[in-house]
Amino acid sequence: MALEEPVPNKNEIKNQLHHMLASKRFKAARNQADFLELVVMRALAGKKNPEWIIGRRLFGWKFKKDESTDVRVTASHLREKLVLYSENEGQEDPVSILLPKPPEDKSIRLSEGEAYTPIFAYNRNSEIAREYRLGLHFLSPKRPFELSNAMEQFKKVWQMKPQHVGAVIGMIEASCLLAFMGWGASASVWSAVEVAPQAIALDPENWHAYAAAGAAWLLGVEIDRASQAFEKALALNRVETLGYSWYHIFLLATDHQEEALFLARARADANPENATISALYGLHLYAARQFETAIPVIMCAIELDRNCWTAYLALALVHVARGDGTGAFVSLRIMGYVLQIAEGRYLFPGLAMLVHSKSKVALEPSVVDDALTILSADKVPSTLQLALYFMGTKRLDLALMCLKMAWHAYEPIVLFANTLPVFDSLRDNDNFQEILKHRLSRRPKPASLSEPQLSECPPANS
Repeated sequence: MALEEPVPNKNEIKNQLHHMLASKRFKAARNQADFLELVVMRALAGKKNPEWIIGRRLFGWKFKKDESTDVRVTASHLREKLVLYSENEGQEDPVSILLPKPPEDKSIRLSEGEAYTPIFAYNRNSEIAREYRLGLHFLSPKRPFELSNAMEQFKKVWQMKPQHVGAVIGMIEASCLLAFMGWGASASVWSAVEVAPQAIALDPENWHAYAAAGAAWLLGVEIDRASQAFEKALALNRVETLGYSWYHIFLLATDHQEEALFLARARADANPENATISALYGLHLYAARQFETAIPVIMCAIELDRNCWTAYLALALVHVARGDGTGAFVSLRIMGYVLQIAEGRYLFPGLAMLVHSKSKVALEPSVVDDALTILSADKVPSTLQLALYFMGTKRLDLALMCLKMAWHAYEPIVLFANTLPVFDSLRDNDNFQEILKHRLSRRPKPASLSEPQLSECPPANS
């Protein structure tokens, strides 16, 4: 689900171009400045930059195709000037504009116009880029508690540069992930929903802006709007969208389980070194009730990264579904070690209670205590965890009441209640069937929303 390095939008590139053309370095080199302006503006218009067009535009009829060297010589000087600019007065510029360097092997020929089609990127040496990369680091966390740090970093970048589409996408995805963790789900979901249109407005040609907005609208249970956003993302960049985890989640929620599973597997096959992606594929197998297939996939993820907490969570869920409560307990305990959570505490206390009820391990009082602290007045309650807690204590009437509260609170897992094996003990209940009937229906926006804070996330060492 992590963000890639974003590409500047057209307005940012135009602003950077005008800034560069106004510099002393380019004012003193008119031919190179004209060359730069021509190729940048043509690239922004989606046009190629073949040598003969550049030659005619810049040098008129004196340019002879296949004879004149004016374009190649000017381009060579421009490449050098762009490097000097980026290393000196352009060090802190937000956007970088460069020309591709021709291959040293003369037998390799670039396609027509490729050598003169500029490369646009955010300047990795600028302060904004450094702050943004830190946000990316926290968005793919080794520990889920870092998600709040990701949100703060992306907000910082957005405040520095409101046009930074990557920062807005980052805020959306961090909010969606925080909602999945159950930390202030309502506030997180509505934060994502309200920011989503801004990502699209900043860059209407960015597939990721539409896909992230689709994720937000899915969690906000605006299914038609989410579907339209993902359709637009697919039209703009089908390959990237098909490999996007939030698109897989959308398919799963909207009863396209086979397609979601196929795409999750394809993504895992394409990224065999990525433990988290393999663990997510394992979770899709769990949702599809392919438990025996899921186990080797999840174990492979653990072999790739012994600290992949998502893999241990997936393994615990699979063990519970298979009736191996003790194996699930061990997996949750290892996950706690990986996350450096103090012994006896759990990231998902309600799930821990459910696991303990099915295991042969003696029930620890701390499990009960930890689950009940979710109700404490100074925390945003995760009603889903309470539902799992009451399922573990066999009080299904209270579990159903909490699950309905989770539906009202926009806790994302409710979207998948029809599929997830963890809810099997409730399936024959009429009240549960009523929840399933309305799981994709719009519900009122909560009257009061509290912004989830870092202090509301489960403490790492308490």
